[in-house]
Amino acid sequence: MSRATSISSPLGAPPYDEGASLVIERDRSTDEAWDRFAASCGASFRAANRAAGAWQLDHHPLHRMRRYALWLNQRQLLRIGQVAIGFGPRLRVFADGLQLLPEHSGLWSQAMSAVLAQTGPGLYHYGSAWSLEPARQGDCASIAGVTLTTVEPITMYAIDFSRWPTWDAYLREISNNARRNAKKVEKLQDRLTISVRHGMEMLRDAPHLLRLRRALYVRKQIPFSTTANALRLMLRAAVMRKNAFIAVARVDGVPVSAFGGVTFGENTYFLDAGSLKEDNGVYWFLMLRMLHNAYQRAPHGRFVTGAYYEADPVSTGLDFFRYQCRAQGTPTSEFVFSYSAP
Repeated sequence: MSRATSISSPLGAPPYDEGASLVIERDRSTDEAWDRFAASCGASFRAANRAAGAWQLDHHPLHRMRRYALWLNQRQLLRIGQVAIGFGPRLRVFADGLQLLPEHSGLWSQAMSAVLAQTGPGLYHYGSAWSLEPARQGDCASIAGVTLTTVEPITMYAIDFSRWPTWDAYLREISNNARRNAKKVEKLQDRLTISVRHGMEMLRDAPHLLRLRRALYVRKQIPFSTTANALRLMLRAAVMRKNAFIAVARVDGVPVSAFGGVTFGENTYFLDAGSLKEDNGVYWFLMLRMLHNAYQRAPHGRFVTGAYYEADPVSTGLDFFRYQCRAQGTPTSEFVFSYSAP
């Protein structure tokens, strides 16, 4: 069963016809088509079909996923968006936001209003630590029947490769310190190797990543649970499959530095990293290799380095890494709101 709602063209939006409407219905696309559309909307990897359910575990272990398609009814039906929501006993969680094609992003408020009219009253969570969407709490609060409960401002950091015309142009912008550290590897000559494994195959290198991450966290006096992080790596491999990977840099066959990430659409996500204390520049050599791989895969994509929550202490090491690689911060948010039908 579907429900339609009329829309008007907001300032700056495309010139929709008078009487155009949004149609909301349960999604019937294949999982592969869902993921392709999510990527074309610029959604994070948490919006991927298999991931949408897995990451709900951060909020509620018991839930049922519902997927909805959003169509623009204007002379003919055109799919312009989609959304997946996990319905739990207490909370309804967007995974991880409302996905609209960029040319129709001006319809966010109308689309959200239509989705809520379809899903009904309840308590909702919107946003995530990996969302690249603009902060939406203000737009959401303007919808009739919505009351914001909590808001967590976030700054999402990413390297937007489209800012540079070529890889060499970007490389020149990276800090001299980073380039000097990576250059130290030259003296290792043929002793250095880098392997990249994807999907379930990456779990062969998971122990190396976990050990090197733990060593890094111990040096920084940050708590680290090997068990919890091992479970997350297994879940990531099972859910993201070939989009998840681990890269390991070895010197004389000994793992010295490791990187864990995910690709989705044009974006590459930096999720984990670790290294020995005395790495002779291997960590930076590996990071520049990962950046280069991401650039070659999508020259106009982004290398996402994670989020900073205003309520959390600043991680000086990660903050310095972002500065050296020229990552820029953009505001987004996570928020909880209640909705009652107006």
